[in-house]
Amino acid sequence: MHGVVIMPSLFRRCTDYSNCFMSRSARLFLRDLLCGIPVLLILSFLPLSALAQDVALKKIRLGVASVVGDATTIYAWHQGWFAEEGLDVELVQNSAGAINLRQVLKGELDIGTVAPTPIVYTAMGRSGLDPNFRIFGSIMRSTRMSNLVVLDSRKIQDVKSLKGNRIALQQGTASEFFWHQMAIAHHLDPDTVEIVNMRTPEIPQNVGKDQFDAAIVWIPYEQELAQKAHTPAKIYNGDQFFTTSWLTVAQPQFIADNPEVIEGFLRALLRAQNLMIEDPMTIALVQSQYVDASPEELLRFYTSATYHLGLTESLLINLTRQGDWAIRKGYVNQTIPDFSVYMDAGPLKKVTPESVMLLR
Repeated sequence: MHGVVIMPSLFRRCTDYSNCFMSRSARLFLRDLLCGIPVLLILSFLPLSALAQDVALKKIRLGVASVVGDATTIYAWHQGWFAEEGLDVELVQNSAGAINLRQVLKGELDIGTVAPTPIVYTAMGRSGLDPNFRIFGSIMRSTRMSNLVVLDSRKIQDVKSLKGNRIALQQGTASEFFWHQMAIAHHLDPDTVEIVNMRTPEIPQNVGKDQFDAAIVWIPYEQELAQKAHTPAKIYNGDQFFTTSWLTVAQPQFIADNPEVIEGFLRALLRAQNLMIEDPMTIALVQSQYVDASPEELLRFYTSATYHLGLTESLLINLTRQGDWAIRKGYVNQTIPDFSVYMDAGPLKKVTPESVMLLR
């Protein structure tokens, strides 16, 4: 039997309030408590099982796609930190963030992670989908998330020598923008190279079939691709000219209807982000159970990125820059929108207000 302990000294009657140290709020509290004593006494004889109520976790579907970008997300899920925030998270693994975004827009996912390029395409009409999404966080930034792999550096000795050759990449993703930046940085007209559209995970599987001479792939596929080439391959990164972000998106109605879900999601993610800064090997040891990479390889990937949960003006600048590029390439025929309308900083301001640095 579980009893309720009541301290009689708390209920000393005070008739002279001028000499009583109890505040009005304290007196009202004691009055309400005294009125509730009969109920408390009854409840004290009930078993705890009759009092306890199972709190149902809120089920959400979360789309992930990047080994580097989703490292902290997967760790938070593995550790049960989302569950501690009341969330029953179903992880959905996709081959690209563009697919995550598409599934969010179709209602197949509640939250998805994605790079900026599909955001730009969708906001400016290239995807053909209603841009009914909001960015509510940025997980990380990296200059090496995408890489160019030249299969045979004996035949193609530098990026400019790719002219007239074939390059495989997954269209509709950040790979397109990366390739354009890579070509321009090396004084090559990107239109002089034939594009072979191929899903990124499938690119290493098609080495040796004479389908392409180089490829744009994400971490960790660049190492697999170079190893399977069986020729002296060369890897080029975008340290000097390319930075991408990894973003969290949801439909605006979902955010409005479930503020506690978004805030809980961000709190759990923030815990993992802080651990990534303090002890990345712990995250690598866990993530290696879910991806085809060793903890040491994952640690190398992590060092190529900056993990910081936030929403900043630099993201808006990046989106605008990519919008300008999409117009010049003829991918879209709209003017560049105000990308800030596709951001919802409200939940992040409640979780970590200092991480929101937007000027508008």
